[in-house]
Amino acid sequence: MEAPLVLSAVLCLASLALLEPPQAAKPAANPAKAIDEKSFDKSFASLKQLGNDGKWSDEKRGLQKLLNEVGDQPWIRARRVEVAEEVKRAAVRSAVPQPDPATLIEGKLQHWDRSTGDLTVAYGPDQWKDFEK
Repeated sequence: MEAPLVLSAVLCLASLALLEPPQAAKPAANPAKAIDEKSFDKSFASLKQLGNDGKWSDEKRGLQKLLNEVGDQPWIRARRVEVAEEVKRAAVRSAVPQPDPATLIEGKLQHWDRSTGDLTVAYGPDQWKDFEK
């Protein structure tokens, strides 16, 4: 009974020897120029501004493209937390957009800063439901 086991082991090893080793991926014909840290900072700031302006889907797509272009460079690893938080913010906001703040209060919204959350509300004589328990 050991002969068939030895024979199958020999056949298995022979078939493995005949297989070609996997070849490394060929580099692209025109490799894109790697983005340096200064260019990344400029692009990242403009993408954050897109998010602050409420264009979450555009920011999310832009961040994905930017991170693919940057690759795995040492300086990007140092900014991992900052970049991950911005990607998370864009992903959540593109999936669940913020409601219009004017619909959440009874008073009249005069000013709202999306990036800081600061707002100014004016209340008329019969608009006190926002202050009821």
